Amino acid sequence: MPVHTIPNIIIIPQSGVPDQYVQTTWNTVRHILDMVPNQKRYNMIMARNARAVADMWVQMTSKRIRFTSNHVTYHQIEATILSQQLKKLALSQSPINGILLLNDSIYAGNLNYALGYSNNAYSVIANGFNTPFQLNFPEFQHVLRHELGHKFGATELTNRSVSSLIHHNNLGWHCTTPRCVMNIVNSIQDVRNNLGADYCPLCKQAIRKELSR
Repeated sequence: MPVHTIPNIIIIPQSGVPDQYVQTTWNTVRHILDMVPNQKRYNMIMARNARAVADMWVQMTSKRIRFTSNHVTYHQIEATILSQQLKKLALSQSPINGILLLNDSIYAGNLNYALGYSNNAYSVIANGFNTPFQLNFPEFQHVLRHELGHKFGATELTNRSVSSLIHHNNLGWHCTTPRCVMNIVNSIQDVRNNLGADYCPLCKQAIRKELSR
């Protein structure tokens, strides 16, 4: 008889990501999981030597480009390739849901930069330290909740009515409730001016439905 393995949620910060950001990630994931009392779908762990692991994975799996702004050269990571490679790694071992916190900025597909990227195995949060796309701490908190909302089903069509969502070809489904943290985001200015700090009731209901499956 097959044994059901509960996936691990592993928080994986790249070297240089401040401890405050790592602890906030842990607390935010814990808060989301607590929306469903006694949920048994995920275990939470903090990987040992996580920073070294993150550095190694980024070097091994990512495609980098260089761009110049104000005569300074920066590096960007292609998030879809990174996530796809990490997803293969996850599927080849025990079930893993990773949250990768990057120092670098990222781009995805034909988007020249992105604040975060999620699939069903990994979420990537790009802090962009020392780049023009750097997130301050309140912005990071908003982007973190936004990406975790995608990971935990806040905008999945199986969890809610399509009439409460909007679709963007490059960005997927997003919530239409004003000031919800799951509103569509095209820039850091959107994070600062338009994104709320929490999930609206519809998104919370969708997350609870996802976690209760």
